[in-house]
Amino acid sequence: MKTEIQTVLAIVSATISIICSAQDITPCNQRPEIEAIAKSFNIRWESAVTEASVSRLAGVYAHGAILMPPTDETLVGNTTIADFWSREEVIANLADYSFDLMSCELRGEALIISGVWGTDFQTTGNLLRVLDRNDSGEWVSRYEIWN
Repeated sequence: MKTEIQTVLAIVSATISIICSAQDITPCNQRPEIEAIAKSFNIRWESAVTEASVSRLAGVYAHGAILMPPTDETLVGNTTIADFWSREEVIANLADYSFDLMSCELRGEALIISGVWGTDFQTTGNLLRVLDRNDSGEWVSRYEIWN
């Protein structure tokens, strides 16, 4: 029997395969309504990280969210994820964080965002976020992979 994390990883892997094989992926700037959602989410996320606000950080993630940060960790649950992002050493590593949106795809009820992130410390990587709406209609991150 698969564990919950194995099941989630299989879903994320399938999502990535769909994204990579899709012929109709459109850059975010060609879909302004979807780009606006992605940018608005990122502004909320950056603000919560900058403030190191655990409650605000928890609010940008779904209750059962999965985060795979650019470390060897896999974090499950919005409060666990919020605790991670609010750690001093993590915040320090995100000095002058930037995120360049590459693609935004609305697939059913999910918004899949991919892009390139970087920091003032010359650290760069890829970011994949799968957003969906919470019970109050706000977009929240359900799955996130940083590398």
